Amino acid sequence: MSFADLSKFVLPGPDVDPLQRYLNAHAREEEDHWRLYVADLEALAVATPGSFSGAIGYLWQDGLWPVRQAARGLIELAASAPTATARLVLLEAIEATSAIGFASARQAARDFTAE
Repeated sequence: MSFADLSKFVLPGPDVDPLQRYLNAHAREEEDHWRLYVADLEALAVATPGSFSGAIGYLWQDGLWPVRQAARGLIELAASAPTATARLVLLEAIEATSAIGFASARQAARDFTAE
């Protein structure tokens, strides 16, 4: 969810040059991808209705501290980046890391369904 906030509220800036315009378009494309994640969870039947307090309790458990810390750090880096180039490099690094995670998840799913 933090990536949606990063894409919607931190990365975009005034359309002052071609690179920032590219970054703005890219960020707009990314800002709603969280909906795809929710749809995937629903398709896998792991998105079960629950209480709001249960969801908050899950998100704020001690075991997820590293995730929250990383998300805050990325937002801080993007917010303090002095140029569109620096923000774009950060976005591309996040996406490259995500691609590795998604590839691993796909392989785990294939392994699980093969058993």
